[in-house]
Amino acid sequence: MTGAVRPLLIWLAILTTTGTLNAIWTGDLIQTATFAAAVLAVGTLVLFQVLANPDALRRGAPGARGAETIVRASAAAALAAIGLSTLVVGVVFGHFLIDFGAAVLIVGLTRLVLERRAQHAAERAAAQRRAGAEASPRVAGRAGGAPTGEVP
Repeated sequence: MTGAVRPLLIWLAILTTTGTLNAIWTGDLIQTATFAAAVLAVGTLVLFQVLANPDALRRGAPGARGAETIVRASAAAALAAIGLSTLVVGVVFGHFLIDFGAAVLIVGLTRLVLERRAQHAAERAAAQRRAGAEASPRVAGRAGGAPTGEVP
């Protein structure tokens, strides 16, 4: 994705600036360490994004790519996120929430795996249809002999 890392770089600059000002202003070790950890986490994320996709820093429109499946909404991803957040809240507020969050997280991740498999199957089927359409000749028309452009 072209320019995808730009918002993270802006966030990294904001965190670095506020962390530096906070360290100068207060000198509190805990606050300074918290900002340093946040800067390190976001910086690591930026580094991984750039290493995974060199176009992440490039400006302009993305290059031409083939057809891709686009997920509009995923109930499984939402379920996994709810499970993870419930699990984390359960660490503070009670063991029941840990059990419930873990169960919801497992169900959500299982559904994500099934969605991913279905997505791969759809991509393979689309690739086979494209390969089949490119290999087969166009059909010459119906009764009148005019070409219709249909693919058998």
